[in-house]
Formats: sequence, structure tokens, C-alpha cells
Amino acid sequence: MSFVVGLICCAALFAAFILGGGNPALLLDGRSALLVVGGMAALGCMGLPGGMLRDRLGAAVLAMRRTESKKLEEELFSLARLAREKGLIALEDAEPRVSDALVREGLLLISGGASPETVRAVLEKQADCQKAREHAAQELFERMAYLAIGVGGAGTLLKTVLMLHRYAGPQTLAPGIAAALLPVAYGALAAYVVMLPLAARVRAGAERQEIQRQAAIEGILAVQAGEPMFVVQERLRTILHPIVKQARRAS
Repeated sequence: MSFVVGLICCAALFAAFILGGGNPALLLDGRSALLVVGGMAALGCMGLPGGMLRDRLGAAVLAMRRTESKKLEEELFSLARLAREKGLIALEDAEPRVSDALVREGLLLISGGASPETVRAVLEKQADCQKAREHAAQELFERMAYLAIGVGGAGTLLKTVLMLHRYAGPQTLAPGIAAALLPVAYGALAAYVVMLPLAARVRAGAERQEIQRQAAIEGILAVQAGEPMFVVQERLRTILHPIVKQARRAS
């Protein structure tokens, strides 16, 4: 939501700046916009196989989704209570009702008789792999920002060359230079208003997801160890405190 609000504010500021300086239609050039957006997307696709591109975009979407820390706490408390009352064997039936993928994997490992060391190793490996995918998604948007600037600069050079070939006197020079500068302006806008803020959002979301994964791992290990409810609660709140604090501020 904050990304959309920020984007609207940027658009409003730019609109006010443009309207105060003359005719905004002079800043519209469909070919330049198509060159920047299409060139940025095409070069981004050229640098990655299709499967990797889809994986990174999917990781970006997952990283930016809202973390359900309260729901994770409730599920782990319920599992801890179930394990203490009916034993670890009862956790197998609870696995389909759990929403967190890492907790579900932990339950499957526990039901299969895996040791706590094995459970921790497997879950931490999965968490590290997801963290690496999220970092790659962040780098994708940063690379797209650099590509947008590069394509915009190349477009300005090409339009300058074409303008000089069509030079018909001093009266055509200023409008030609102004039009030639539009691609680099579009590239800068695409990079600094869209792509780099998206990269920052992915990074912030990845940090929240990493905290969520740490809580899931510690929680499932506490469940396996049969720790008392208050111990499970304290372990989770120690890890999830930043997320819970942010959620309370947002509400």
C-alpha cells in the first residue's frame, strides 16, 4: 500500500512541476517510452533463462506479501499444546491444517522420526534457499533499473544523431535537442521511481520473511522438544517482536 501511495505522490509532484513550466504534451513521446520500457524488459529477459526469470518474479511476489506473524504464533501454540497432550504422533494429523510451509515440512520430518538436529538442518537449508531466491529477485529489479538508464541514454544518443541528420537550421535545433533528451528522462524515471523502490520493497519484505522463517524453525523445534507453552511463547515473541511491533503501529 505504501508503494502505491508513494507512487501517486511522485506522480502528483512531477505533474505539478510539469504543469508549472509549460505544455505537458511536449514531454510525451510514445516511441521513447516504448524504447525504454521495451528495451529494459527485453534486455532483462535476455540475461536470464525463462525459468529463472519466473522464479525470481515469484520470489519477489512472495517476499512482498504480508507476514502473518499472529497466525504463526497461534498455530505453533496449538501444535505445542497438541504435542504435550497427545504426543508427537498426533502432529501428523495436524499437518494439513497448518498454513506455514516451513512448519508443515517440520511436522512431516517430526512425524517421520527425524532428530531435532536433522529437523533444524533441513529447515535452515530450505530457509537459506528461499533467502537466496529473494536476494536474486532484489538484484533483478536493481539490474532492470540500470538497464532502464542505459537504454534511455542510448535512445538519447540515437535521437541526437537522427536530429543532426535532419538539421534544417537554428530554428529546429532547440526542439530537436529537447525531444532527444526524453528517452534518458524516461529511463531515469523508470529506474528511480519504479524499479529501485521495488527492489527496496523486496529487500524489506525478505527481511520480514526471514524473521518469520526463524520463528517457524524455533517454534517447531520447541514443539518437538515438548517445551512448556510459556517457553514456546517467549521464544517466538523474542524473534517476532519487530514484526508484532510494526503490526501494532500499522493498526
